[in-house]
Amino acid sequence: MPRSPTYLRVAPLGVTAELGSLVRTAGLSAGIVPETRVGLDTARGCISAVKTALLSPNGLFVIGLVVASFASALLSGRFERSSPIVRGLLARFTGGVLMGWGP
Repeated sequence: MPRSPTYLRVAPLGVTAELGSLVRTAGLSAGIVPETRVGLDTARGCISAVKTALLSPNGLFVIGLVVASFASALLSGRFERSSPIVRGLLARFTGGVLMGWGP
């Protein structure tokens, strides 16, 4: 049986931090985001920083995982397109809000 690759991470993957850094950089350059983000500047995995490059090595890693997952689903025949149902969109939106509502 072939072995799948394993990745050792000693810190959170940092998807939120990567997205936050891109938004924070754009917001600061537009003058609509404050310099200090109380709460987000101390939460490990969520810490965003102003960047000069478009993507960091971690951002490329996350994009690589998404692309590889998509390619794997295509090759295995498990990828299916579907139209969103309003009830499903509402459930996803509500779940996203509740996930962000933690202490």
